[in-house]
Amino acid sequence: MLGLIGLLLVLFLLMAGAFAFIGLTLQTRLFDQAPEGIYWQAPAAAALVTSPLVLWTFWTLASPGDTRPLQQAPLATQTEAFKKIQVVTLDDRLETYALVPGGNPSVPRYRNKEDASRPLPTVMKEIRVPKTSEDQDCSVVFKHEKASGQAKESYINDSGRYVDEEGRIMERGTLGVILPSRTAKFLVLLLMYGLLFAAWLASFTFLVQLPGGYGIGLGLGGAILTNFTILPYLINFAERVSTR
Repeated sequence: MLGLIGLLLVLFLLMAGAFAFIGLTLQTRLFDQAPEGIYWQAPAAAALVTSPLVLWTFWTLASPGDTRPLQQAPLATQTEAFKKIQVVTLDDRLETYALVPGGNPSVPRYRNKEDASRPLPTVMKEIRVPKTSEDQDCSVVFKHEKASGQAKESYINDSGRYVDEEGRIMERGTLGVILPSRTAKFLVLLLMYGLLFAAWLASFTFLVQLPGGYGIGLGLGGAILTNFTILPYLINFAERVSTR
């Protein structure tokens, strides 16, 4: 954790130096005089730009794997199939199935442990999976979403969705894989990008006080550069800290 704090402090100092250099250079060339308030403008701009990165870091610590930048988003949405699942059939039988290796990870195939010729049911009352990959017991229960009663018909005429207590979903056709729920997290990601771009634009236009075209151009450039260089490294570092 101290290393992460140190990294953010180094980023702040580097950005303060960069803002001071850019502000002094451009304002001297544009106005033939050095800016008077650069001694406080540069640190203020650096603090403003660093603030979204700090928020992004704490978000990563709280939810590692879900905060990657847009260009790395596919890396964070891969869902691994459970190697073992149990199902409660419509006849209330508990059956255990093992993952068939070598198949498509997003559309897994399972084999009954007692009878290899028996396929995985297309409709069932419950699906039970291990809590973690190390667990042997299938303690997490995904219940049939639309069943309205105990009659078999109430399970067959359904949407094919199974939901656990946390609201995670499995669907018919990809049973054994939890569907990634990214809508809320994607909205948060867009909000973080909005804060990052706004911070860069405000830093160059209002704090360093560059003319409109220069401020907007450098602000957009700084935000894009941060997205492709600083942000991925910072998120990777925070993810390593969160898993220690």
